[in-house]
Amino acid sequence: MSPHGIRRLLLAGSLASTLIAVASGASDHADPMSLNVFAVQQQPDANITDLHAFVVDRDGRRVTSGDALAPDHRLVVSLCVRRALRPDQTQTLDLAPYTFRIHLDLGPPVRFAGDGGVATSDRDRSMQALYGGIIAHPEDIVDTAVLEFDLHLAHPDVAPYVVLDASRAWGFREPARLETLPATPKEKRDKALHTRETWYEVAKPPAPGTIAITVALFDDPFIFPRFFRRNVVGIVASIPLSSLPLPARMDSAPILLWATTHQGSQQIDHVGRSLRTQLPRFGYLNDKHPGDHVREITRVHAEPTIEEALLGSIIAPLFAHRHYDSVPDVMIYDLRKPAAFPNGRWLEDDVAATLAAAGEPLLWELSYAESRQFPRAAKNDKAFLPTFPYLAAPWDADQIAEANAGTAVPGAPDASAIAPPTFDNSIWRRLFWIEVAAIGVLTVLLFRALRSTSLRAVLVLGSLLVVGHLVPVRDDNILPPAAGAAEQPMQKLADLGVGLALIASLALGWIFTRGRRSVQGMPQDRQGPMPDDIRTRSYAEIVEALFDPTLCRPYYKVWGDAAEDPLPIYETTFASVMAGWISAPDMPFAMERAARRTLRSRGDLRWGEDSNGFRRLVHPMGVCLEGTWKIDAAPPLGRYTGYFAPGKEGRVIARYSVGGNHAQNGNYRSLGLVGKLFPPQDAPAGDTPRAHFITQEDLGGAFTNSVTEAELTNSPPVTLWKRGSGLPAFLGVVLALTRSDAEPAERQLYEIAELEKPDVATRCPRFMRLKLESPPPAAGARRLDFRDEILGMIYDAGDPRPKREIVFKIEVSDEGERVTGVPNQRVVGQRWVEIGSLTFRKALASWAGDFVVHFHHPVWRQDRNDPTSVQRPDLRRPGA
Repeated sequence: MSPHGIRRLLLAGSLASTLIAVASGASDHADPMSLNVFAVQQQPDANITDLHAFVVDRDGRRVTSGDALAPDHRLVVSLCVRRALRPDQTQTLDLAPYTFRIHLDLGPPVRFAGDGGVATSDRDRSMQALYGGIIAHPEDIVDTAVLEFDLHLAHPDVAPYVVLDASRAWGFREPARLETLPATPKEKRDKALHTRETWYEVAKPPAPGTIAITVALFDDPFIFPRFFRRNVVGIVASIPLSSLPLPARMDSAPILLWATTHQGSQQIDHVGRSLRTQLPRFGYLNDKHPGDHVREITRVHAEPTIEEALLGSIIAPLFAHRHYDSVPDVMIYDLRKPAAFPNGRWLEDDVAATLAAAGEPLLWELSYAESRQFPRAAKNDKAFLPTFPYLAAPWDADQIAEANAGTAVPGAPDASAIAPPTFDNSIWRRLFWIEVAAIGVLTVLLFRALRSTSLRAVLVLGSLLVVGHLVPVRDDNILPPAAGAAEQPMQKLADLGVGLALIASLALGWIFTRGRRSVQGMPQDRQGPMPDDIRTRSYAEIVEALFDPTLCRPYYKVWGDAAEDPLPIYETTFASVMAGWISAPDMPFAMERAARRTLRSRGDLRWGEDSNGFRRLVHPMGVCLEGTWKIDAAPPLGRYTGYFAPGKEGRVIARYSVGGNHAQNGNYRSLGLVGKLFPPQDAPAGDTPRAHFITQEDLGGAFTNSVTEAELTNSPPVTLWKRGSGLPAFLGVVLALTRSDAEPAERQLYEIAELEKPDVATRCPRFMRLKLESPPPAAGARRLDFRDEILGMIYDAGDPRPKREIVFKIEVSDEGERVTGVPNQRVVGQRWVEIGSLTFRKALASWAGDFVVHFHHPVWRQDRNDPTSVQRPDLRRPGA
């Protein structure tokens, strides 16, 4: 199995730990490019960490008052990439494949809460507090001006430093003049105090009218303990306000800013407002233009994928959308106001506190969890420079050692931008022993269940090999910067994945083996055709077998008598349905043998040599019924043949049964009615012809409080999730039906249309529906066993004489289409027309009804009216 496949296998098992790691890594810094944070994050050198924007005066000092739009003022934009960079990792930087861009929309559709005397709504207040303004038409966001940068690492083996390869600009008031200002590191030592201070200086201030650019390694400016004493690659641009084509404004001058990383023509990362795409619920915005953000957020909210819905439901604090989320990820900056988050972003802004007050407390809570300062770290670990380039000089190894020895603030727990989180050694060892114990127990159970010496040997050898493969999980974690540190947690998880795969295989093997052994030699193992299956000659023979108490072994002497025992309960199990799959993989398993038998065998009674019949794998509980079939003399649709033809009457033997293990009403189950239709009189010589029909509720299940609510059709819908805990067994049934015939969810009706049909072409409806004509509901129907409810509709408790009839309306339709989706199927567009009735006057629950009587399933025809169009060649009758 590939590492990718193993990671998917482990998703469910490690979900809680993964999400905790997502939360802690998803700060205002380098949102992971994958939710699987146990995996090594790809392209760390492309990951954007911070975006700052503020206005400075002619001396390069931050403007905090007065007219911010003075002609000689400048907009400073700082873009940082590659989080948590250690000094020993600098030489591994690979920036050449990427292009970095800073985008500006200089005439955005932005307003501010309270503008124009309009009453401020709660939504506007949320938007103002979180984003710094309200974006009225997010789809209209455009890149008015763009700065683009190509970088590479120079002298990686000697004294590595970052070089600006090329820079480009477009969209400014006049052709932009770009000026690169190298930053020179400076240092001052205090030998007496054993301290050292470092900073950057540029040779000259930015020239008037030019866009000044400095690129270098800087201290990570994110004010968060996890990233203290770590570095970033920084790009700082100083842009004259006079070069920005700002529209004339009276009271405000808002702009939008965002930054992106590109590899070739593909956008691979994005940052706008601090702590936005870095939140777990917004990772999908990284490769999209801001003009498309709201559309995508709306899509995820209204039509989430299964993974998105799962995460948004069970981990709501991290993944559920808020009412204020439908906003593009951009930084809003009103240039006339001082830069203070969320209006632009100054380097010293306490982003965590501002967002917590506005409704995003994730970063705030984590800052307390990871800080050892009181009450939490609220300042950067190095002082920012007062003038260009503003960011602090990077940390070297000696400074980190000195700082770690002399302060309570811890070293960054996130030791590398690409190192995944890992468990403590004790947790890895606990997981190891849990898997070893599970493997040991299941190996012993399966060893005892198997009878083959060779299979036992393979079992023991395989288990020992996997346990040996798991031993490295017990090894101590390799700590950075040792070789292999980043890969070790993923390798341990991959090893555990192999163990989980073996555990699952052993468990399935034990279930199948036990299932096979549990049915060997018992009636329920006789699922295929048997030589003693009886094809009766007449209707009377079947009636005698199912209703004569001396033959059918009824479950009671008189139904409803207080002295009688409750009706027996037989369950459908995964083990019985799938019996034989493991022991004989080249042979049909139990349910598949049963499905093939119902298609091929036309036997009516299956007593077997011991007269005990056979155990039904599905629909094991039922009530047998006897009655009549009648089509109206002039039905609305009179074009059908056989016993769908006008005025046709016949005799019916039927069985009303339940799919699933819930006999009581008020549960999800699948009620069904199957029948044998005979002419009014038995043939004086030879076999009496007959036709079979099969109708059922939703094959997955339907919730009904009474059988009177059930709608039975020959083409029922399929809703898998309604099976609940019975889903594995039901999937086994679906698999068997699919492998046995062309269409498992629809049973055609042509046998009725061809019963005693004259020598004319068959005309058969596609759909039939049976609905009870509204009898009075039985008392306490919600709690009744469906069999007792059926019997109570005909008999009074304690009285064996029939008192009432059960009448079903026969409705048909030629219109309709089966719509297939995952995991459901539906038939839509049917137009039902009532053409007759099905009336039952006698009913009995018995051993023969549950274990002996057999109903044939019509095989699938491509054209239901053409006997030669049976789709499966192996199911065609001789001469067809």
